[in-house]
Amino acid sequence: MEVGYSRKLHYAAVLMKNLYQLALGILVWWLLGAGFGLGETSDNGFIGKWYFAGDEWEGTIRYLDAAKFGFFGMIVVFSINIPCVEKVQLTVQMLYTGFIMAFAYPVIVAWGWGEGWLYDREKNFRDPGGCGTIHLLAGAWGLMAVFIGGKRHNYEPSQFKTSSPTIISLGLFLFAIGQFMVTMSQAGDLGSAMKALWNSWLAGGSCCLTVTILGTLRIKDLDWTINTALEGFIAGVIAVASCATNTEGWDAFCIGWFVGIFVAAAIRLERWFKVDDVAHTIAWQFVGPFIGVILCGFFDQTEGVFHHGNGKQLGIQVLGAVVISAWGFFFSAIMFGVLRVLNLLRIPDEVQDNGLMSAIVSWTGFKSAPKVIS
Repeated sequence: MEVGYSRKLHYAAVLMKNLYQLALGILVWWLLGAGFGLGETSDNGFIGKWYFAGDEWEGTIRYLDAAKFGFFGMIVVFSINIPCVEKVQLTVQMLYTGFIMAFAYPVIVAWGWGEGWLYDREKNFRDPGGCGTIHLLAGAWGLMAVFIGGKRHNYEPSQFKTSSPTIISLGLFLFAIGQFMVTMSQAGDLGSAMKALWNSWLAGGSCCLTVTILGTLRIKDLDWTINTALEGFIAGVIAVASCATNTEGWDAFCIGWFVGIFVAAAIRLERWFKVDDVAHTIAWQFVGPFIGVILCGFFDQTEGVFHHGNGKQLGIQVLGAVVISAWGFFFSAIMFGVLRVLNLLRIPDEVQDNGLMSAIVSWTGFKSAPKVIS
């Protein structure tokens, strides 16, 4: 997806950078993140405190858990990369990769999927598919990257064409399939996994059609139509993940339709204000997941308001959505804000114009190549 949304002057450098991020993310997750996220939580339920650097993994399922939840964490990192396309320095992307995989993401894992305060016996926050734990966290960081990172140099939407709609389509479909696997992997049995898969398809299709219809009113550009359709589909798949294992088909359809209204409105607002968010990640990875986490409190088959629930689950879902968003906003605003003030955040204007492939890469980021005098 990130390659597809980059211009041709940049996209090959993205592949190199993503490999660096994957290598670093695995390392810090093994050293710190897996222990903070999956270890036995402290007395206040804030963070895990055991099993760092593979300690006491032998003969247990912790290798499996570490691999699975580590993969989920890298989804957070790579999702944040997309709104940073062509703007944010390599060193900054490595910095937030390490911080997210070592601390920011593991804490949310401990809260929502472990034995932390948000998922204890009294609260029981529901998010088995990672709508909030993965995507809302990524969306909060991405929103800050868009607004603090600013617009690319000489930014004019009509002049910034992506390298390949084909690659974007492939990336979004692979992203959707990956989300199917995430949601299904958290189901307790085969029947629940199949229900999660079916509900994900329904919500994705419903949201896709809603976003396409509302997002393309009076806009006939084919690239715009393709992108809104794809972004609408993945928004629906993500939004239903909080309750895909414990809801029915009509509920999934309604979740996709309802989320689609908000996602389409967010996409239109981004276009209206010429926000430099190349893939509209604010819409489908912040607005969509935020609404999706809350809708679980309405449509959950056991405790949802529309299924004879007393509203307690709805309150817990709202609390979870707000807390996860605030957690992401807090750290991303500090990191991106400080680096922007120090003039360390953005790729130099000349490199943005000429392309990353023409730049010199070092531990201090991308720099302009020296001009050759003939």
